[in-house]
Amino acid sequence: QRMPKTENDVISTYPHRILFGAAMAMGWPIVSMVSNQFRNSSRSIHRFLAVGVFLMLGALYFSNSRGPWAAGVLGFVVLLMIGKKEIKKKLIIFGMLTFMLLLTRPGVYDTLFRLTSATFEEGSHKAGSYHYRWELWQVAYSETMRTPLTFFLGYGPGASRALEWGRIRTYDGRYYPFESWDNQY
Repeated sequence: QRMPKTENDVISTYPHRILFGAAMAMGWPIVSMVSNQFRNSSRSIHRFLAVGVFLMLGALYFSNSRGPWAAGVLGFVVLLMIGKKEIKKKLIIFGMLTFMLLLTRPGVYDTLFRLTSATFEEGSHKAGSYHYRWELWQVAYSETMRTPLTFFLGYGPGASRALEWGRIRTYDGRYYPFESWDNQY
């Protein structure tokens, strides 16, 4: 089932902008590391991949998805912790450039702040969506801990429709069946 597309969605060939943003959030750290491997042997490949990193980061921003943004920042932090000296230096420079961008382009800052702050505004749809995902994590944890087999293999796609798990009480006080786990992790 395809999600309805709004006029501002950036999705590429993905069915939804969140999935597209998640792919960019996972891709940019990987391409950064691969690019670093080519820095001495093939400058043209290194440059091509470096441009790819910036395109992925731009696409991540334009996905307008809070979860992928958080994953992109997590990728930044992980690379900063485990990366080699050359990667860390580039990340620090990139962080400073990003900070300067936020200072000089207030629209970028406003977009980031508006969408992330809506996550914590009590009663908003974005906050409800955020809390609902945490409720699903708790249920998923209890279900996967039932046996070692379900821990390693899970139940499989579509299991929520085939198994009778009842209903979940959501952030708005209503009860819904488990039809979508709404979480790519």
